[in-house]
Amino acid sequence: DGRNEDEGEELTLAFQFKVPKRATCARFLWTARNRPELASRVAHVTTPAGWMAYRLTGDVVLGIGDASGIFPIDADTLVYDENMLQTFDNLVGNADIPSIRD
Repeated sequence: DGRNEDEGEELTLAFQFKVPKRATCARFLWTARNRPELASRVAHVTTPAGWMAYRLTGDVVLGIGDASGIFPIDADTLVYDENMLQTFDNLVGNADIPSIRD
């Protein structure tokens, strides 16, 4: 699905870090802009593996590999970059849509 290609390019420019259109953050940004009624209902952003872990344990957890497919990971700290998270929230620009960090 290429609907979010522009968002991938926009995030790549904003982060100065390659964000492919298949990245979850690019897809979520497209959804926030084009289907805000759906994006506002999101409780957690995860992967199929993360969903299974949640269903089995009740914990919202992701491995570093899965997490890096959702949002860029800082290679030094192995966590999401706070400045990129804030930039992403600003690009979403809708207080009714939860932050991707939640």
